[in-house]
Parts: sequence; C-alpha cells; structure tokens
Amino acid sequence: MGDFLSPKRRDVVDRLRRRLEFYRQHQDQTFQTYDYIADTIYEQQRQEAYLLRQKWLESKAKKSSKSKPKSDTSQAEHRNVLVTKAIKWENDVPRSQLGWQIQNHKALTELDESSS
Repeated sequence: MGDFLSPKRRDVVDRLRRRLEFYRQHQDQTFQTYDYIADTIYEQQRQEAYLLRQKWLESKAKKSSKSKPKSDTSQAEHRNVLVTKAIKWENDVPRSQLGWQIQNHKALTELDESSS
C-alpha cells in the first residue's frame, strides 16, 4: 500500500511514522526511568518503615519491662519476636507499596488478635 502513495502523501506518512517512533522511544525511556526511581523510593520507604518499627518495638519493650511483672514480659517478648519475624518476611518478599501496606496491616491485626 505504501508503494502506491503519491510523493506528497508518502512524505506526510514518513513524517508521521518518524514522529510516532520518536514518541515510542521517548515513552520507553521514560518508563524505564520511572520504574527504576519508583523501585528505589519503595525500597527506601520499606527501610524507613523497618527502622521505625524496630525503634517502636524497642521502646515498647522498655515500657513493658518497667511497668509489668516478670510473667507478662515473656508474653510481650513473644509478641515482639513474632512482629520482628513478620517484618523480616515482609522485607524479603518484594511487592508494591500498596500491597505491602495491606499485608503489613493484616499481619499486625492478626498478631494483635492472637496475642489477646
């Protein structure tokens, strides 16, 4: 079909093809950059959440050891171990930001229910 076009139309079609090819290349490069940046941002957020969780667990362990008798601290330590294992598991399994938050919420609610 391209062989039967007039020279003017052939020039127009060639310009359109070049323009579309340029748009495709630009989009491919932009998506690669976006994916790389998004992955690094998600990894940073996971690390920050992990550090905050660790600080929270440490402060909670300190508070519980000061306020509760010895028998209750073993329960708190057990819960902290379970939460730490859940956090390690979450960091080992790659997932999107939203999925990670949903799983994190589910794990915490399950731990709260099981410890009660």
